[in-house]
Amino acid sequence: LIEAGAFAAIAAVGIVSRCLPVFLCRRSIPSAEQGGFGPLVASTQGPASMTAQALITLAAAALAGESIASASGRSIFVEHGAPAVSLGICMCAVICGVAWLFTKVLGWHAVRRLGGISGDILGTAIALGAAITASGFAILAG
Repeated sequence: LIEAGAFAAIAAVGIVSRCLPVFLCRRSIPSAEQGGFGPLVASTQGPASMTAQALITLAAAALAGESIASASGRSIFVEHGAPAVSLGICMCAVICGVAWLFTKVLGWHAVRRLGGISGDILGTAIALGAAITASGFAILAG
């Protein structure tokens, strides 16, 4: 991403990865343990904060898509301009959707196996969400 000059996409990776754990703190997911970070944040987020996080994630995807599509000619986008930027934004939104889907599956698995979320599960969502989005954005940047 640095070689392609898509610096906004790098910032978007951080934004998206920090929004993902909020989806695990929705009211329907309990805490897995009595102590630690999990009980402090489990079941604390309602529909309004979930909507806000989704909008922030989509804005970060738009920022990344525009940055990657407008970067130097090494990206997978043959033609630069409005169609390439629109395609870049859509593809980055899909990548963020994959990261969100991973987080949803992680939450389901944590509830099924552990009884809820813990701080370690939230950290996993951040780390692997960042890996998914950074890898996807890097592939797009060429």
